[in-house]
Amino acid sequence: MKVLLKVSFIIIIILSCAKWDQLAAQDTHYWNLHYGTPSTVLSGAVICSVSDIAATYYNPAALGLFPAPEILLSGKVYEYNSLSLNNGAGPGKDLTSSTIEAAPTLFAGSITLEWLGDHTLSYSILTRQRMNFGIEGRRGGVQESDLGEELVAGELIANQELSDLWVGLTWAVKMGSNFAIGVTPYISVRNQKTRKHAYSEVINQDGDVSASIITQQFEYSNYRLLAKFGIGAMFDALTVGLNFTTPTLSIMGNGSSLINLANTGEGTSDETAFI
Repeated sequence: MKVLLKVSFIIIIILSCAKWDQLAAQDTHYWNLHYGTPSTVLSGAVICSVSDIAATYYNPAALGLFPAPEILLSGKVYEYNSLSLNNGAGPGKDLTSSTIEAAPTLFAGSITLEWLGDHTLSYSILTRQRMNFGIEGRRGGVQESDLGEELVAGELIANQELSDLWVGLTWAVKMGSNFAIGVTPYISVRNQKTRKHAYSEVINQDGDVSASIITQQFEYSNYRLLAKFGIGAMFDALTVGLNFTTPTLSIMGNGSSLINLANTGEGTSDETAFI
């Protein structure tokens, strides 16, 4: 009977991982942010089979199979981020930006109550997404055009700020001696601001001036609900798991946008444009 359960569970896991045409891949999945010691040490090679309280995120059901630590605070890890914009300052002139900062953190703990019995409750607060990049580029000089030599000058400024904080409460229960199920409902607080500004100017031999200004900006805050469901099983030295993350449900939010396009003069060369 145990062998049949093992084989059936493994078949379910394999079938659930099949690549159906109707399913789209996740763009960030699990490899860019890590929570808990095992995931950090394994550089993100963790999906469902976890044995610490980081299971509140990876697989809520695992908390029903393993005794969870009372509290976990991870954050003394630093990461290096680099962003490159090809031809951002003109043909063959790339723009780059890099930062070194503390990695996103996880704060989690278990709730111990006598009346819970085989049920497990835990809480978690984690940084799901974070980005803070800025790129600046300037260009000036003389270039040849169909109208002769031109004086050109330009500037590009692009900034991106993003943060996504998740707060959740995990429930898990053991089903028999080998299986467990669990769920973590999350409240997500997402804030994002993006601004892109480009300016270019051309002065030809006759003294005529052509200029172009492009400014694009948007920012918003959004409060959302989502949940992670998990199934886990443990057979001696073998642990397996399956999780499912629901789409988000917007509760409330606000935002604003700005677009400013301005051109003056004629004959602005395409080579001076940054974006």
